[in-house]
This record gives sequence, structure tokens and C-alpha cells, in this order.
Amino acid sequence: MTNTKSQSVRIVASHEPGYWPAQATGFRLIRLLEKYLALSQTCARSIGVARTCIERDFFRAEYDRLYRLSGRIAHQVARSNGYTILRALAVDSPAYRVVIQRQHILLSTDSRFEDTPQFIALEKFRADAERLAEAEMRATAGATFELYARQFSEQCARYIDRLDPNLQRYAVVIANDHGYVEDEEERYADFGADLCSLTGIDEQYCHCGRHP
Repeated sequence: MTNTKSQSVRIVASHEPGYWPAQATGFRLIRLLEKYLALSQTCARSIGVARTCIERDFFRAEYDRLYRLSGRIAHQVARSNGYTILRALAVDSPAYRVVIQRQHILLSTDSRFEDTPQFIALEKFRADAERLAEAEMRATAGATFELYARQFSEQCARYIDRLDPNLQRYAVVIANDHGYVEDEEERYADFGADLCSLTGIDEQYCHCGRHP
């Protein structure tokens, strides 16, 4: 978000005081608009590939939020030096189409279902999460779900940390379908009294060989 109040934003001509700060603000607003347009397209694409109702509802709500946010930022760009910058550059882009050509946000990209770099990164993460989940299910076969969730979450968290910070909360929603535990205190909590700290199984029945 930008802290610039929409009523204070205006186009400043090159001969006026404050021209260069106005140019900087214009470029910043354009970058912000491009960012949120790309994220909104990512969420629109993710709705169609969501694996659960929870995931689908999350991405639909996030798309609606980003759509409204993009509209507000586009309004600011149109009233700032961002407008003259986009018009002078005349580079075909989602921001150019929305602000200069006044296209609807839904039509500002080549396709509503365009595979943005962000979407591709999320889909790669989805595949990685599925692979990690399958590997941990095999590794913890015969133990408890809590042990599986702990080990899967530990591995998955490393992949989430590598993502663009703007995508990390989306990745958490995807990982939740596989039992991801985001809270580290909950993730590493003791299994409880009389339960094996390794497998989470009752010590009387545990097969790890460490109990008398």
C-alpha cells in the first residue's frame, strides 16, 4: 500500500517545483500497480487449480481484495505523474492498458488465465509440497500423524522461506492441505506423557526399540 493520500496526488509539470519527487512517486505507483495486477492474476489462475474448497475460497477472496486494491492504485496513478510516465513510455503492459487505454482490470492482461511468474512459482511449490508429503508419509509409516506433520512442516518451511514474501502466505494455504503446521511452538510441542518422543506412539506399543 502507499501512504500517499489520493486527494494530494496530482500531475506536476516539469517547470514546477517538486517535479522530480512527483516523478519518483509516479514510478513508485506504477510499480505498485504492476505488482498487485500480477498478484490478482495469480490468484485468478489459482482459483481454477485449487485442490480444496478452503483453498479455492481463499484465493477467490484474495482475488477480490487485490482487484479492489488495484483499482484504487490505478486511480492514483491516473492522477499522478505516473500517467504522463506511462503515456510517454508507451510500453504495452497491464498498467498501461488499465491507466492509459482504460481497459477493465480483468482484460488488462493477454489472458485472464495467464500463467504469471508468481503463479508458476506457486505451482512449482505445490509440486514440491506433494513430493515432500509423499516422502514423509513413507518415512513415518507406522508412526503418528503428529510426527509426519512435524517432519513435513520442517521440510516444507524451507521451501516457503525461499519464495517471494508476497507468495508465502499463499504457499501456506497450499501446504495446509498436506498437514502443514505453521506455528513452530505447536510444531515442536512434546507428544505428551507416556508417548515416545520419536514416534509419538504409546511407549508400551512403540516399535522404535528404545523403551524397556
